[in-house]
Amino acid sequence: MKSLFFSIIILLISLAAYSQEKKGITLQTDSIIQKDSFSGKPFPEIVVFNLQKKLINIKLNPDTVYLIDYWASWCRPCIGKLPEYKAFYQKYKKDAFQILSIALDNDYEAWRQSVKENKISWRNYATLNGFHTQTVKTFHITGIPFTVLAGKGNKIIKLDPSEAEIETYLSHHLDPKRKPAQE
Repeated sequence: MKSLFFSIIILLISLAAYSQEKKGITLQTDSIIQKDSFSGKPFPEIVVFNLQKKLINIKLNPDTVYLIDYWASWCRPCIGKLPEYKAFYQKYKKDAFQILSIALDNDYEAWRQSVKENKISWRNYATLNGFHTQTVKTFHITGIPFTVLAGKGNKIIKLDPSEAEIETYLSHHLDPKRKPAQE
């Protein structure tokens, strides 16, 4: 009887683990290993919706440094990061630096309203498919806010860099006297 009970418990635990794995949940240690493996690789082209609800293909300008911000209108920590991003944008936007925000929203109106209410002035796009997109799978994004710092040449510098890491990179790689890159 004990043997049957323990067998059932083990089976239930195995099924629960398999179910979580199928939902795309990864262990934090796996994410760290995967994040480090992206450094120096090109940022992929992405297909997203613009604010006019038109599906577009985005390819980064190789002469520009980008902070790609994955967020959602319902994500309070994401909204909380906006002042930090606004400061970077104001400081470096004339120096070949751009921010692209990619909302992982399902609701077009909620996303559009959030962009307006939060006065997000840089380019903003949405998947309108939540976390069910190729770039979310590619970068193993399991939570937001999530950012990608991409340097000139479209090369990924770091996944999910800290504010200090972003500032250090921008201050060392952008020339304040440089004319803005044409988009």
